[in-house]
Amino acid sequence: MQQIKLITVIFASFAGFLMAADMDWQAQFRARMERPDKLPDDQISAATITHLRSRLMFHMQKDYLSAVMQFQDVRYLGADQSNSGLTKPDSTNFGLHQVYLSIDQLFSPGWKLTIGRFEMNLGNQRLFSPNNWNNYGRSFDGFRLQTSGQRYGAGEIFYLKVYEAFLDNLSDNHDTDINGIYLRPVTLNLSGLGLNRLEIYGYQEINRGNTARRIKRTTYGSRLILSLLIFGFEVEGARQIGTDDNNNDINSWFSVANLEIKTRFLPIIKKITIGREFYAGDDTSTISREGFANPYGAGHKFHGYFDAHKYFRDNQQTGLSEWNVKLNLTFKPHISTLIHYHSFSEGWENGRRLGNELNLEYIQKIGQYGRFTMGYAIYNYGPASGESGTGEIAYTVLSITL
Repeated sequence: MQQIKLITVIFASFAGFLMAADMDWQAQFRARMERPDKLPDDQISAATITHLRSRLMFHMQKDYLSAVMQFQDVRYLGADQSNSGLTKPDSTNFGLHQVYLSIDQLFSPGWKLTIGRFEMNLGNQRLFSPNNWNNYGRSFDGFRLQTSGQRYGAGEIFYLKVYEAFLDNLSDNHDTDINGIYLRPVTLNLSGLGLNRLEIYGYQEINRGNTARRIKRTTYGSRLILSLLIFGFEVEGARQIGTDDNNNDINSWFSVANLEIKTRFLPIIKKITIGREFYAGDDTSTISREGFANPYGAGHKFHGYFDAHKYFRDNQQTGLSEWNVKLNLTFKPHISTLIHYHSFSEGWENGRRLGNELNLEYIQKIGQYGRFTMGYAIYNYGPASGESGTGEIAYTVLSITL
């Protein structure tokens, strides 16, 4: 209800604003055809599925005040409704994906206030993401106050409300409030070592409903990026504490380490990345919850196509221990090929094998407005996956932005 009131106020503000503002527009179209075979929890091979997504965005600017309104239509070909996505602003197939007002130079140059419904990504999208691969995507209701000042570094504070509509007992399901801070302090270059970026963050999730979503959870961590000659390093880690719906203590963590080797001096191979990702899993023999919850991150971007390794909805998950190797090949200026290999296990010491996955993807840019992608992934199920044999998925994506 509070989201509806907020959006109504913002929507009404556009009426007078349109009369005097300069306006630009942007249209996005995406069609994705998938043919999955034996995905988790789906023993029957599926026919080809076509996901359609259309977005039309209007951007208005007047002095330091700007506004964005983005309509979205999402659907499966041949179906009346599309209910894909976990965190979604509407349950219909047509709605407002984004609608917000922004004030630049709020206190002084470099300060910006945004209020309404908007996409948000922080860091490398591990914890907060627009979830672009999903047909619906993800947006948040709330506000964010950002600064891009050079003297003390950049950062932001934010307050968000998330409505989890997939629960059955909606009358007893309160929104989740998220408030947090994300800092990018100024860092000095060390002798012989490029210290590109340091990010420090913390946020709290609170849901006071008398439901299985009732939580009081705090996450804090940091992300560091270094570069040295042809090497790039990314390290990120976070702790998570609080209580869950049964007042059990939450004590969890996750860590990421990636080594990127830029190999542009070699033919075809542009870069190689070797990565290690660990999300702690819950130990069922203890009362506390050790699983790391990450319900708003971009799971597909890091963990492939199989649902068992995309979402970490709560602190009772089995977690994930993953090694991956990723190759980026370039044959022509507008054509590239990605080869990703993932090895998955449960997220605790000596965790059981979940399986491994090989992804192949061909990408071709179509002028400056379009992109054509063809991909194939094959998954070998491990003993802990609850499945046997292999699963696979083939997909074709055409996206155009005007």
